[in-house]
Formats: sequence, structure tokens, C-alpha cells
Amino acid sequence: MSEDIDLAEFERELLAPIARDFSTVLVAEKDDDSGMRLIFLIPKRLLTPNEVLPICSELVPIISRRIPERAEGWAAGIVVERLHGPAMGCYYLGWAGHAEGWMQYDQSADHADWLALFQRLERLVPPPDHEGRSQGGLILNDEDNGLPRQRLSVHRIEALTADLVANIQQVLKDGYSEWCVEVRLILPEGVPGEGIDIWSDEIVEHWDRPDLERKLGDRLKI
Repeated sequence: MSEDIDLAEFERELLAPIARDFSTVLVAEKDDDSGMRLIFLIPKRLLTPNEVLPICSELVPIISRRIPERAEGWAAGIVVERLHGPAMGCYYLGWAGHAEGWMQYDQSADHADWLALFQRLERLVPPPDHEGRSQGGLILNDEDNGLPRQRLSVHRIEALTADLVANIQQVLKDGYSEWCVEVRLILPEGVPGEGIDIWSDEIVEHWDRPDLERKLGDRLKI
């Protein structure tokens, strides 16, 4: 890739045909360690892999005019981000003699499945008030990012009980064994946000339990 290329102009050129679905295109200033130039697409809405593939293909001619093919290794990679969380995957191009290819980083979930699970979990959590604030110390995030995940934020540690965890696991056991409820802490005590991941058959702790026990005492219920 030419060192004197106008990155801002290149980004505008890439964004123009996809602006309906993406808010931002960012082109890395330098090649990565493998010699590949990464291009990041930031979506406006939930997108499926089937929607992303033709979008990436549409950008290939624009990218190829700026980034020449390489004899060894990919010349460029289009990284498609999610609304939040890890990227969906990367579309590789520009390796002479190799077909372009999409690599998905994580398993995607169908929105209908996400919504059905959200509605079941919603029955376990008091709804937020009209301003979106927690009424019971818990908020179930209502934004689907395409992963088999639900996110639960804890605003009052006493609300995270053993019974709540057991009830969530019971829901997951009923057809959602591959799904996870990510519990994150947003507490006034100022503790780190790492919490737990609830699976149908296990609980994975990411928090510093000894530190929480020192700071929260018997208010920590699990």
C-alpha cells in the first residue's frame, strides 16, 4: 500500500456504498506483522454473516485499487465488528492465486432464539424504570450483538443470589445449553466489572472473590 495514500479519502470511498449498514470505516495506518492491511467496519445494526459476505465482496474492487496483491500472504483483511463485544470475523483478500475467504471468529446466534431466551430471562429480573434504571439491582441488556450470549448487569450485589443463578441455569438447560449469561458488576462500591459467566452446567468466575469478600462481606450471596 502506498505510504502517501490519503487514509481519510480511502475510508470515505469505502463507506459510501455501505453507509446504510455501517457508521464508520477505519483503515489501519500500517500493515500488521504479517504484512496485511486491516480495514475495520463498525455496524449501525445487528448483521448476520449472510448479510456481511456480499458487503465485503462489494468492497473488494475498491480495496484492490489501493492495495496490490501479494505473492505470499493476504494483502488486506476486512474486520467486521459487532455492535459490542468481539468482532464477528475477517474477510481476507489480495493473495495472488488464492480465493478470497471469510473467517468467522465466533458462532452466531439467530435473533429469534436470542429474543425467546431474553423474554424468559426477563421474567427473573425486575424491569427497569421508564428511564432505564434498575429497580431491583439488576438490568438485563436488551441489545442483541449476534452471539449466543445474554448480558446481566448487577447494580446492587445483594440482588445476585444463589436462587437467581440456579433459576437462570434452569432456563438455559431447557434448550439453551450452548448459551451463556454474562454477569458484570456495576456497583457503587467501585469494584472492577468482572463478574461470572453462567452456563447451564457450570459457573465460571472472573472476579477476584477474596477481594470482593473483603469489600462486600456477607452482602456477597454466592
